[in-house]
Amino acid sequence: MKVKIKRLLLYLETNGLSKEALADGAEIGVSEIDSLLNGEAVDEPTARKLIYYLGADTAQGLIDWNAIGKVNPLACKADNENKGGNDE
Repeated sequence: MKVKIKRLLLYLETNGLSKEALADGAEIGVSEIDSLLNGEAVDEPTARKLIYYLGADTAQGLIDWNAIGKVNPLACKADNENKGGNDE
């Protein structure tokens, strides 16, 4: 999984979270959050933990669907066609 870096940073700022707090809450390593913030992908087990912690509604807005070659399964078809599912 890859994320939209600006959106992840905004999420952290808006929620008053450090990357350490996010990692702790999701039960993943800080290095995994660093990887995401560096535009790198994380593996499926890490992605699952992060999505579970954030909740699907929040996570879907952070995931960079185009970068992983997938369509957001939670977005309506019209949104994906109109926005490409990749608005910043």
